[in-house]
Amino acid sequence: MPATKVFLIDGHALCYRAFYAIASLANSKGQPTNAVYGFTSTLRKILREHAPSHMAVCFDVGKKTRRQEKFAEYKIQRPSMPEDLISQMPIIKEVVAAYRIPVFEMEGYEADDLIATIARKLKNKGAQIVIASDDKDMYQLVNDKVSMYSSRQDKILGPKESEERFGIKPSLIADYIGLCGDNSDNIPGVNGVGEVTARNLVNEFGTLDNLYKHLEDVKQAKLREKLVAQKDAAFFSRELAVLEADAPIDVGLDDLKILDPDNEELVRLFNELEFRKFVKELSSKTPADAPTQARQLETADDFKNFEAAARQRGSLAVLLEYSKETGECARIWLAAGNEAVSADVSKSAHVKAFLNDEHLAKTVYNVKEIKKFFGQEHVNGDVFDALLAGYLLLSWQGAFDISALSWQYLKEAANEGDYASFAAALLKIAPVMKKDLETKELLKLYQDLELP
Repeated sequence: MPATKVFLIDGHALCYRAFYAIASLANSKGQPTNAVYGFTSTLRKILREHAPSHMAVCFDVGKKTRRQEKFAEYKIQRPSMPEDLISQMPIIKEVVAAYRIPVFEMEGYEADDLIATIARKLKNKGAQIVIASDDKDMYQLVNDKVSMYSSRQDKILGPKESEERFGIKPSLIADYIGLCGDNSDNIPGVNGVGEVTARNLVNEFGTLDNLYKHLEDVKQAKLREKLVAQKDAAFFSRELAVLEADAPIDVGLDDLKILDPDNEELVRLFNELEFRKFVKELSSKTPADAPTQARQLETADDFKNFEAAARQRGSLAVLLEYSKETGECARIWLAAGNEAVSADVSKSAHVKAFLNDEHLAKTVYNVKEIKKFFGQEHVNGDVFDALLAGYLLLSWQGAFDISALSWQYLKEAANEGDYASFAAALLKIAPVMKKDLETKELLKLYQDLELP
């Protein structure tokens, strides 16, 4: 039986990386969104390509940590979190909540301490743990059951790959930092000992304890003097580098199980953030309510019966399907009630009877194309153009295809290439979009200026 795959994400580190990796990005309301976009992209990539069954995202709280109580200068040189990132943190947590992934944060502990604690608690639970972080100090956790996912390299690194990356065994990372320090965390190390020297020392002697037991074997006299003089600094720096795996959190494997995401909430969030691509990808994966029928109209009686049904319901959707090869109209699609049908282009004369009826409301997608195909004089009565209304209502999205409109107004998917689904969605969209035009006081603009 394969081991349970658990991903533990250093949310704080990933947010910072996304914020600085992506140039300034904001929605039409001025809300910065670059960190949210980068974080969400990585999260979606992990879910899609690695398919973990269990996951957790850990965040820093921002309060004083236990390390800062030991060493006031710990991380003191780091600038405060930028305002544009601060405003995105609650949104990022909303996205995580909508994906229904557990979140852990605790005063006094950093995200990496919580990850270390969870990894320790799951050590004997048969889980294969992957930690999503690029922070060097996190690699001390790597062993045969724990690996790292580097979003920067887009690869998973186990013990062998980690050793190749740093030139030392993962178990010696804290000893290594104890010697050369860590500028990013303001850990001092031994003054005058650089990364190369530190690497050579831990590869030769192993732990700091063993190094100081065998100082006489360090060949360089000046290096030996530095190590003797700064022994306390070396051990204290290692203490700061060691992750605290004893955070008081009660967590088991069952607490990390990923549940089905709240797609409706994700669509709401992604629409608000104007992440058009994410909305479209979500819609293509969500099953739509298919029309009860999707048949082809062939004979005059077929058209007559369908016309009677459309007149009884009082509304009709008309949609043209274009050939990808020739760019010309390939089929005509019609919807009335919960029935979607198609007709060959050669039967267009029969469809004109529907379009001529001034008492039959029509919903179309791109009225210009409809009039061009059927003739200006054959499109009469109440005609609603979903494309034109979408342009007025959703200008911030930059795209108004039927799939997007269906998600926005019906919370239903109209799958790519499924014209029966498209036609049925058009029919249901019209009354909802009209109401939205009224609410936003755009109906008069639509009727008196845009449609003519």
